[in-house]
Amino acid sequence: MLLLMFLSLPSLITALCEDGWTGYQASGSCYKVLPQQLTWEEARNKCAGLATNSRIASIHNRDENEFVIENLLKDYNGYSGFWLGATDIDNEGKWVWADGSRVNYLDWHPNEPNNYNDDQDCAEWRKWPSDDFFKWNDAKCTEKNPAVCKMPAMSCGSGWTEDPRTGSCYKILNQNLKWEDARVGCEQLARNSKLAIISSLEENNFVIQELLMKTNLNDGYWMGANDIQNEDTWVWVDGTEVQFTAWQVNEPNNFKDAIGDEDCAMWRRWSSTSSFQWNDAPCDGRYGYFPAVCQISA
Repeated sequence: MLLLMFLSLPSLITALCEDGWTGYQASGSCYKVLPQQLTWEEARNKCAGLATNSRIASIHNRDENEFVIENLLKDYNGYSGFWLGATDIDNEGKWVWADGSRVNYLDWHPNEPNNYNDDQDCAEWRKWPSDDFFKWNDAKCTEKNPAVCKMPAMSCGSGWTEDPRTGSCYKILNQNLKWEDARVGCEQLARNSKLAIISSLEENNFVIQELLMKTNLNDGYWMGANDIQNEDTWVWVDGTEVQFTAWQVNEPNNFKDAIGDEDCAMWRRWSSTSSFQWNDAPCDGRYGYFPAVCQISA
């Protein structure tokens, strides 16, 4: 099961993580606490066994360090130490990360690391009672602590299709809906999800080839363009002006009937042997209810 993990800090945008992991967009990573009491080596192995590319955590800047402390460590009352992935067991004084990444940030407590008794070769977050905050400390590797694991965030969740050129993700909302209901439905799928916004021929072709043609669910799919507010001024659901278009010949024609006109855009296929082109259609579904293409922009 995949979830979007929403962070409480307003300045942070979420990263997509497996259930039980906490995502941090700035690092493009997901984090998880192993609450068991483990030696450093046990923690390293358990983190590696959680998922592909999961490792005992490496930390590369102050913001990432503070994120882990504020969003993970402080939730575990009663624990004063947590393993992270730094060690100098192979070369005293030369600290390396277990995941092989470059050591470009350190946050040692004053007078640490001190290699007490010549036997402290593994790094931990340690909260000193006198300070009541977490700083790094070198500790004996055979001591037992919980640990923090880290893995790369996923660009797309289950059921979403990623465009490798842009990193954006797309998903068909497979319900027959009016345009407005499709707009709301896309926004409810995930944070930052919306009816699709198409910016280039390459993106349009990707959606057609990788979603519409492969799923072959319907001959029409809503997208996020409309001219509801101002006839012939097409805008996307995020308010930006429509620049790229791929209208069918003689579209948009704003075909009117006794009820109203055509103010919402969709991909439309006029026959089973034709490709999808853009068409304007009544937003209220009086000519039919359709599925939609939703998008999470990179």
